[in-house]
Amino acid sequence: MGIRRQPHILIIEDDPVLRYFAQRTIERAGFIALTAENGKQGVRQFYEFRYKIEAVLLDIDMPVMNGIEALRRIRTIDPAALVIMTSSYGQFLPAHFHDELLDVAILPKPYRRDELLAKLTSTTLVLPQDLQRVPIFAH
Repeated sequence: MGIRRQPHILIIEDDPVLRYFAQRTIERAGFIALTAENGKQGVRQFYEFRYKIEAVLLDIDMPVMNGIEALRRIRTIDPAALVIMTSSYGQFLPAHFHDELLDVAILPKPYRRDELLAKLTSTTLVLPQDLQRVPIFAH
């Protein structure tokens, strides 16, 4: 007998339409979606669920706390956190962001469902339906 662990994806996006779109896309693919409307809320959610979160979908431009500052704080909590930055800048981000984003995947806005899922699966390396059963008790 075993259990299946569903990957959790944290969506940090201030635009309610994009946040809902990403949430529905992620949930329909079998992930569990957690959401936050700004970087401050997102960092709090990441801290609370850090042991369950497989990846973070993080907007760069947000009020309260922008994505770059949220990324810094998330990486303080977990230096190995998998982060996908979303931005209307596309792949051509301003030069002052480059050092911060060297090991971060970039997903240009606007994005389609298939683009979001392709980026997530290439980052997390597994689709929920492909997860192997994990034994509850190891021998």
